[in-house]
Amino acid sequence: MVLSLLMLAFVIAFPFVLPFRAYMAGLSQAQSPRVAHFGFWTLMVLGTKQDKPLILEALKSPDYWIRKEAVYWLQRRLGKEAQAHITPSLLDQDGSVVIAALRSLAEIKTEKTYMVMLPLNHSWEWVRREAAQALGKIGDPEAVDRLIDVFRQELHPKVRWKAVEALGKIKDPRAAKVLTEALACADKNIFEAAKEGLKGLGPAAKEALVEAGTSGNPKIQLEVLMLLEGLDEELAQTIRVQARQQVGRRLMELEALEGKMPKGAVSGGEVELVNARRLYNSGGQTRALDLLNAALRLDPFYTDALVLRGQVYEELGYPEQAFADYESAFRVDSGRLDLLRRMGRISQDQNWPSRLQDVYETAEQLFEEEAKKWNGHEDFLWKD
Repeated sequence: MVLSLLMLAFVIAFPFVLPFRAYMAGLSQAQSPRVAHFGFWTLMVLGTKQDKPLILEALKSPDYWIRKEAVYWLQRRLGKEAQAHITPSLLDQDGSVVIAALRSLAEIKTEKTYMVMLPLNHSWEWVRREAAQALGKIGDPEAVDRLIDVFRQELHPKVRWKAVEALGKIKDPRAAKVLTEALACADKNIFEAAKEGLKGLGPAAKEALVEAGTSGNPKIQLEVLMLLEGLDEELAQTIRVQARQQVGRRLMELEALEGKMPKGAVSGGEVELVNARRLYNSGGQTRALDLLNAALRLDPFYTDALVLRGQVYEELGYPEQAFADYESAFRVDSGRLDLLRRMGRISQDQNWPSRLQDVYETAEQLFEEEAKKWNGHEDFLWKD
């Protein structure tokens, strides 16, 4: 009881006892790290704005932990007023101190964006990532060109991801083109950040989306046109037709479809699909895959080709790619319950419970009559 009262008295009296605060600041300069950390921690927890000179002195400490915590203290206690004191820490020799400065300046939304861009050249990937994230939080359009350079030149995927995410948060139309480029990235984080960024730009992204939609890149055409449909459905339909025709539809000879296609007809992937199906049925999955890729280059929205390629991927042991193809096919033709069942079976086999639940809930919403016959996941997956 007595000890508790003494501690309470200490806490109440500490802010008013300057010599004791100075003593704690002195302890923070002790050679023993434990003693130094205790002294500075006490100063931080119980100190007030009156202790600003002592904290500023701590920014010069040889101990990186004390310098880092001093930065956070200044931001929490002084807010915007701390900007001038924190900014020099962006050049600190220790990466964790630089990160503390970046997070603090982002929190107070500094106007010194040009200084926050400096750590984008840091040797430590984590610091570069935090710098990109801080620029996104600050939201200054001044950083757009530099972030575009980071996305195009940076080698580390997490830094590129944060650069794309930051561009999306800043919402500057200059970023639209690079965000459509980012849709072609294999990294899921970059892809999702680019998609969200383009949604956030709204009509300002239309020109870049139109250009990407007719670029002939099948990897991004489906996503681009789905984004475009939310802005201008009529334009999206026009671009969809152009995309189907763009990749140089070849004139096929009568023999190509064993008499089923007239000589001189234009192929939108039909020939490739028929031949791919023939190869698939005879066990030639790898060669069938090449033809299906060709068919989908001609028409990224060819549902039958997407479904057959998903089957090929399943048999070749690539469940992630198979799931993606079934999902793309379902987005084009949402009336196919069989596609949801295929996605559900893959999710069950691969032990993806959250995906399985998402697929099941989608099926319940879209196919209410059939759903009445199901008793859980198993019935959904296997019951006709």
